[in-house]
Amino acid sequence: MRRYALIGGLAAAAIALVAVLVAANTGSDDEPTAGSAPTTAVSVTTTVPPTPSTAPATTLPATTSTAPAARDTTTTSSTTSTSTTTTTTTTAQADNTSTTTSRPPRGRAPSISITAPGNLSRHQASYDAGLDAFAAQVSFSAIASDPEGGQVTIEWFSGGAALGTGPNVTATMRTSGDVSQLVVIARATDEEGNVAEASVQIIVWIPSDQ
Repeated sequence: MRRYALIGGLAAAAIALVAVLVAANTGSDDEPTAGSAPTTAVSVTTTVPPTPSTAPATTLPATTSTAPAARDTTTTSSTTSTSTTTTTTTTAQADNTSTTTSRPPRGRAPSISITAPGNLSRHQASYDAGLDAFAAQVSFSAIASDPEGGQVTIEWFSGGAALGTGPNVTATMRTSGDVSQLVVIARATDEEGNVAEASVQIIVWIPSDQ
């Protein structure tokens, strides 16, 4: 029983002590206890400068590069070729006439055509006392033109002998036998010396009673 009484006393003392401590704490919250040094609250504010999240942009001066303009190196070359070859063309016609064209190096050759007499036309010869030979008078005609509009001269030849000049001539054509087949050439020459020729064949014959 004494032990229980002792335990009860200790419990009561503990309860009383707790009450005293609670009261003491409550009083200290209302006003400071005499003899205690006042407490000074010091507030320290630290400001940390913000750390930029983006590095400042660096602006470099603009650089302008201009390539030099390419120089025009095109070279125009002009070449003049001069031909020194003369071309001669002979064209045979169906009626046994032929046309020969000579083209010297400058200009264009004229053109010429015999209009009379017809090829292989027959011409009766008679005795010519002045020539002491049988011959026939034959009229020849030709037309000629220059493609460049120049003047054209027409000359007539037979057997290497000249018969006359001009677009219309009458020539005495001799025969060396009863029948002779003669070639007559008409030659056209322009102002630049270009030449064209045309030819015709005629038959000069002697009647049997001559």
